[in-house]
Amino acid sequence: MGNESSLENAVNLILLDSSRRLISVSAPVVGELRVTKMLEEAADEFMLERRYPKNIVSDIREIYSKNARHSGVDTSFLDGQFQWLYNTITSFEGDHDSYRARVKLMGERIQARLFKEILRAQGLNAVCLYPERIGLKTDDNFENAKPLLNAYELVKSNLAHFLEDESLYMVFPGFGGVNERNQPTTFKYGGTDLTAAFFAAALGADVCEICKDNVDGVLRADPRLIPEAETVPDMTYREQAEYGAAGAEVVLYDAIKPLVSRNIPLVVMNTNKPNGPKTTVKNNGAEYRGITGIASKNTWVFSVEKGGAENELGFGSHLTGIFTGYGISYSLSIESEAMVNVLVDFPPERSGSLDETRNLMGIIENQIRNSTFLKPDRVNLYEHGVITVVAEGLNKLKKAYMLEKALAEAGEGIPILRSSQGSDISRFFVVNQSDTQRAVRALYDISKQI
Repeated sequence: MGNESSLENAVNLILLDSSRRLISVSAPVVGELRVTKMLEEAADEFMLERRYPKNIVSDIREIYSKNARHSGVDTSFLDGQFQWLYNTITSFEGDHDSYRARVKLMGERIQARLFKEILRAQGLNAVCLYPERIGLKTDDNFENAKPLLNAYELVKSNLAHFLEDESLYMVFPGFGGVNERNQPTTFKYGGTDLTAAFFAAALGADVCEICKDNVDGVLRADPRLIPEAETVPDMTYREQAEYGAAGAEVVLYDAIKPLVSRNIPLVVMNTNKPNGPKTTVKNNGAEYRGITGIASKNTWVFSVEKGGAENELGFGSHLTGIFTGYGISYSLSIESEAMVNVLVDFPPERSGSLDETRNLMGIIENQIRNSTFLKPDRVNLYEHGVITVVAEGLNKLKKAYMLEKALAEAGEGIPILRSSQGSDISRFFVVNQSDTQRAVRALYDISKQI
């Protein structure tokens, strides 16, 4: 719920169905302004310069104030919220990870309080509940936390008396929880999806609805590459998980897990088009029903060659430590005793512009090449695109050969650098990054004939 209209539409959704009593909210996104990213910048500025980031905080406050005024809410409640934010930003004591987490989570905390005030302005009985009060406990991974297994029962127990009041609407800040010491933690970006799924699973909800601004459910392909890509009306949990992991992460991958074992359907819909197309995710069989989706993502491959590397103690850990130092996730592929490949997929929140990403990749490439510890014989950096076709029953589909054929016949042909059956419901193709869009188009067009 980023801007005034999406907040208004979210309230209208709740007014349409009184069973929508548990609401998890995310921090605002208004155009190019993401409050979570602004809070990250504020935290970094204070850590580096010990200077309160007045301008950033002022811009953040204006976003909330504008949304409150549009919703007919007195903005005076924001005084206390932004005093809380001031205290949080100025609380840094050298605890980098926990500090960044508690600052970032303030976006959702203030949004939850705002949404409670909006509901009350509509004459509804609403309460704002924070994770430390209800027991949403996580592990200690401050910026990539996971809920603890015992948190489900703890939250269910702590919410029992709130649920007894059938007129009460409960608003929760998304994106994180607290560890066993009640220190704020955040999930991955998009973590409000996980928060919603967590509450649905903890309380045995009939359905978990995830509302996205300006996204009509899950699409069959990236609309930036295929503008006419249509909404997938139904998909299985496995398809959604595979599709998200392959790059089409409309819904956070982690959010699927709590719902699967409890068989709770997930509905993905557009906040601003409540009667528009939507996607329902549930267990509905493993038979082939057509191609569900075609996902794509960019992958940078660092190919590091060194004779005898397998006998050098610490070679692999030192190599991967370079990526860890930049906060970059990676996967390793051992091609031979003398070659190691490091694969890097950049998530949307880290990618920036393509030029910025290429610049960073080049810096890392040079750092590896010039490492006095690694002393590699050769370092090459490749830009690849990975396209994944997802469908239940794909491994048994006799017409699957048409996928490779479509790539070979696209224009002058698209070289397939590598292809494989990723799982029994997916097949992936590695192409040159410059061929990614053409490859997605070719696979999307042929998918309608399979």
